[in-house]
Amino acid sequence: MHTCALIALPAKSDECLFRWRVKAAGGGHFEVIDLDNGLPVDGAWTEVCMERVRRAAAGDPTAVELVICPIGDELVARRDINAFEDFLAVLRDSAWGARVFIALSTRIQLTRDLLDSKSTLDAWLQTAGNARVADLFHIDYDPARPSSISPLQLWDAICSTEPRRQFLGSLYPSSRLWYCVPPAKLGALAALIGRAPTSALPNSDLVLVIDESDPGFQRHYIEKKAKRFRDHQLIVVTLSAPPSQELNSWCEDHGLAPPIEMRGEFELAFFLLRLNFVRKSLPPPTRRIAPVPRTPQNAAFLPNASPTKVLFTSAFDEEEEEHCVAAACDFGVIFAGVPVELPYHVEPCITIQRLTTVLSAHPDLNIWIHSGHGEPYRGLHEAGPDNGARVQNWLHCFRAQKLRLDLAIFLTCYSSAVARRFVRAGVGVAIGFEGQVGTNAARHVAASLLMDVLQGGVRKNVILDSLARGFERYQGVDWSQCKPKAYYLPRR
Repeated sequence: MHTCALIALPAKSDECLFRWRVKAAGGGHFEVIDLDNGLPVDGAWTEVCMERVRRAAAGDPTAVELVICPIGDELVARRDINAFEDFLAVLRDSAWGARVFIALSTRIQLTRDLLDSKSTLDAWLQTAGNARVADLFHIDYDPARPSSISPLQLWDAICSTEPRRQFLGSLYPSSRLWYCVPPAKLGALAALIGRAPTSALPNSDLVLVIDESDPGFQRHYIEKKAKRFRDHQLIVVTLSAPPSQELNSWCEDHGLAPPIEMRGEFELAFFLLRLNFVRKSLPPPTRRIAPVPRTPQNAAFLPNASPTKVLFTSAFDEEEEEHCVAAACDFGVIFAGVPVELPYHVEPCITIQRLTTVLSAHPDLNIWIHSGHGEPYRGLHEAGPDNGARVQNWLHCFRAQKLRLDLAIFLTCYSSAVARRFVRAGVGVAIGFEGQVGTNAARHVAASLLMDVLQGGVRKNVILDSLARGFERYQGVDWSQCKPKAYYLPRR
């Protein structure tokens, strides 16, 4: 990404926090200009971090959505993959887990020139997927005039595409590759995403694409394709036309998920990429363990264990800019390899009072990662001037909600006694540090542990095995200073 507009919106609001023009300057550096006043923005990425902290300190915990809008000849004639990767990494490490979207102008068409450089186009989309971009959608704006990008239009697009992201998060994953089945006349789309090889069809799942608005045609097309591919998991997508009521009803009657509307080929290409990211996050099925080849509808049973949902808190306040920037980077590094579908909640500038409110609103959180200050035998600090807080006060927040906490990780100095107290109060496994915590060491512990838990489940043996392997995995880290320690209650 050589040149783009970066627009920040508070979640669930069409207010605009800032609109910047970002241009790659080489070596992982960027020139940032405020589109509203034309002035350079010094320390832009620190500002991204501290904007969220200041708002949290003022009592506004609302998350932020970041939207990247390619401008100029970006994507059409220029695709600087290295600069794009650097830009997404900078956002990841400064934005406190803000969702990142890409908005493409509807004026960017899938031309022959673009398809002639398909390898770099694929790399561009793959880079976005690897960096946990939440979604890509089309809106109408002039790439030559970034000031024409409407925050209201962006927010409408985020809201209207939310159902497909929810679908990705709830989809019963398959170990099989997803392929797209486009109509024969959409040759450009087939060239972009590739057709399923005939030999691969029996062992794949399929996205069926409809590009006609006529209700009768939509229903006839899906009936025909569903009969042919009845042994596959199917998703129905309409391209450049909304699904008709007939199509919606047919899908519901036949156990398929509601049809998903797409505004352009790039949306569909990125959606297919995301589908296959979900697939890669699962272990392969065995002969005796296999996924059901349909998305469950109207589930009647609850799972016997809660899915992973992470709470990340930071107790540094707005006066501790250096610590805030490091904590935001902690989150970015820890979550770098985590599937974008994993639900999480981030709270910078956390206080005891705020934590109680958060846990009440999110009773399904089962992993807590906390960054902040700690002192020997004095518990954890909370944000604010009078920041000393006894361990019992933190425990009281959780005890009031009676939730299940399988794992707690305290990225704070001298937190081993805190971890021990939490385990005695019922946490499955808690990890603290007996000494002063170096940033890299703490990140290594949390990042490797979270990835292993996602693959093996939030189970005690998975967590303890991961910790044992983790210390061997990072031979270059000096553990003698921070002294990480894990606590758990053995079975009776």
